[in-house]
Amino acid sequence: MSGLFQPIPSNLVDTTSNQNILGAKTFTNTAISSGISSGALVIGGGLGVGGNINVGANTSNHNIYGSTNFGNGGTTTQNFYGTVNFASNSANHNLNGNIAFGTSSASHSISGTLGISNTTISSGISSGALVIGGGLGVGGNINAGISSSTHNINGNGIYIGNNTNASIQIGNAGSTSVTIGSTSSTVKVGWASNTVINIGSLGSNITIGDTTAVLIVPCPSAFQKVLTSAGRKSALRSVSTNYTTVATDEFIMVNAATAPVTIALLSAVTAGAGAKITVIKTDSSANAVTITPVTSSGSIAVQYNSPSFVSDGTNWHKF
Repeated sequence: MSGLFQPIPSNLVDTTSNQNILGAKTFTNTAISSGISSGALVIGGGLGVGGNINVGANTSNHNIYGSTNFGNGGTTTQNFYGTVNFASNSANHNLNGNIAFGTSSASHSISGTLGISNTTISSGISSGALVIGGGLGVGGNINAGISSSTHNINGNGIYIGNNTNASIQIGNAGSTSVTIGSTSSTVKVGWASNTVINIGSLGSNITIGDTTAVLIVPCPSAFQKVLTSAGRKSALRSVSTNYTTVATDEFIMVNAATAPVTIALLSAVTAGAGAKITVIKTDSSANAVTITPVTSSGSIAVQYNSPSFVSDGTNWHKF
């Protein structure tokens, strides 16, 4: 066409002045973005959007890199759908305002360190700097506050080390004060089988329950040393062959009916001053029961004789 009016070339775009576009614009290019300089649309400066931004489908992955501020106005609501990865390149991301994650039951992963600077004290499950409506699974250690502060764990049923073979350490710092349960609570420590339980370390002061509490410790009857409503239960072991005592032994019942038996006491140094062992001969035979090493006679020849031996930290003494 010739004359005053000429068709505008389809690839002509004014890139030097401000443009107001009233209609909807669709970019059909499907180039994937791998950074700020690639993709179907590349913007060299900032982007201001007055309405909602929807990226991909609800189940797609969305990667946001760089120093990113969401809801910096303070009162806006941000909804993220699909899998959202933050700090995958160790960048800083500030999330302000009301933020809803997983409103479509999608998965969200935070690969970097998540820091919450809010210092609100928690007085229950609905208050604090971080409030989680459901359960919390933690693969590593949990450190609360500093070693000299008070830490309260409240709830209707709290399980620590409930899985088999769990190792539990409570109050490992020598000066830490540890209180488990109140006057009306039920306390269960290491309820699963094969649980290793360390409560406090040497020098720790430990109070579990109060004077009216009943402490139930699940362990073999041979090592049961528990003060219950029925009285104190001591560690009782029965043997019919030579035996070397261990630190948890208190009463050794010996049946020497078929042959003499020797009971070798644990080293007095290892047992420690004040450790006590009582040996009882239960059979009526002439076979002797010999206890070693002791500073005086350690032989029992008469049925139901039951000498006791106490350690002074160096030697075992008969009394």
